[in-house]
Amino acid sequence: MSSADEPCCDAPDPHWESREVVGRFADALVCKSCRRTLKLEDWAISLDLPQPERCTNCGGRLDRVPYSGPPDPAAKCNDCGLSVADAKKLHKRLVRLHPTGDYLEAAKACRDLGRLVLAFKLATAQIAYRSDTIEARELRLQALEGLGLIEPALVEAKDWIDRGAPASVFSITAGLEAARGNLDGTLDVLRLGLSTDPQNTRLWTDYAEILAHFDEREDALEAASYGLSSPEYRNRALDVVALIAETYESEDKLQQAVAAVQRAGKFKKRSVRIAWLTARIAARLHQWEEAKAWLRVTLELDPSHREARLALQRLVPEVEPKPSNGGGWLGWMRRSKDG
Repeated sequence: MSSADEPCCDAPDPHWESREVVGRFADALVCKSCRRTLKLEDWAISLDLPQPERCTNCGGRLDRVPYSGPPDPAAKCNDCGLSVADAKKLHKRLVRLHPTGDYLEAAKACRDLGRLVLAFKLATAQIAYRSDTIEARELRLQALEGLGLIEPALVEAKDWIDRGAPASVFSITAGLEAARGNLDGTLDVLRLGLSTDPQNTRLWTDYAEILAHFDEREDALEAASYGLSSPEYRNRALDVVALIAETYESEDKLQQAVAAVQRAGKFKKRSVRIAWLTARIAARLHQWEEAKAWLRVTLELDPSHREARLALQRLVPEVEPKPSNGGGWLGWMRRSKDG
C-alpha cells in the first residue's frame, strides 16, 4: 500500500470499494488510475439481525445468554472474543467518524462513499443500540447486495415481507431476485407488492421495466403510465415508453410506435429519446414540419445532440452547420426525403 504522504501515481483518483479478504470483508481505498490500494479497513460483520444471544460485532454466540432482557455486558462472544460492552465501545468509536455521532446518518454517509462494509456495520448498530428503523434495515439489504451477498439479503428481505414490510422492500427484493438472474421471481415479488399497495408508483415503474425486458409491450406501457404520475420515477417510466416505441420503429411498425409515444402524454417533451424518436418517425412519414419541430425539442433538451443538429440543418439551412461526413441519420433522412 502507498504511503499517505506520497501520491500513488501521476494522476491519483482515490475511491472506496469493498472486497472479501481472508474470510472477512473490507473497505479498500483504491486509486482508479493505478489501481493501487491506499488503505484497507477490514471488519467483522454480523449477517444476522441483532439478537440478545448474538454478538453485535460478528454475529457469534455469546457465552452467557439471558432468559429475558438485555445481554450481560460482561458476556463474551465465542467467535471474536469481544464482550458485549467492548462491542458497544467499538461501535461508539466508529460512529464518531460522522460529525452527528448518529449511527444511521453515519451508515448512510459510508454507503454514499462506497464504504459498504462500514455502512452495514453501522446500520446494524443502529438497530442494536438505537431503534429498528426501516431505513436501517433497508440499508443493510442495500449493503449486502453491494457486497455480493445476494442470498443472505434475500433471506432477510423475504422474512421481512412475511412479517409485514413496507412497499419499498418489495422493490429491493425484486432487485435482489434480478441480481441472481431469477427474473420470474422478480415478477412474482412485484406482483405481490402491488397486490398489497396497488398505487405504489415505485413498484409500478419496476414492474414496467421488467415487463419491457420480457417484451410484454402493452402491459409495460400500462404499468409505466403509473410511474409517469410520479416526479421521482417519471424519467424511468419515460425510458420504458421510449424503449417500446423504439422497438416498434425498428420493426417498421410506425403507427404502433406513434401510439406508444402518445402514452407519454404531456411528458413527451421531457425525454430526449422520445423527442428524437418522434422526429425520426415524422421524417420517415415525410412530415417535415413535424420533424423540424421535434428536432428543435430534442436540441432544447440536449443542445449537444449532434445528429439532431445535423438533421435540422439539413431541413433548415440557416441553422448553424456542424462538420459532417454526410453519413448517419442525415444520409438516411436524405434518402427518405427523396423517396
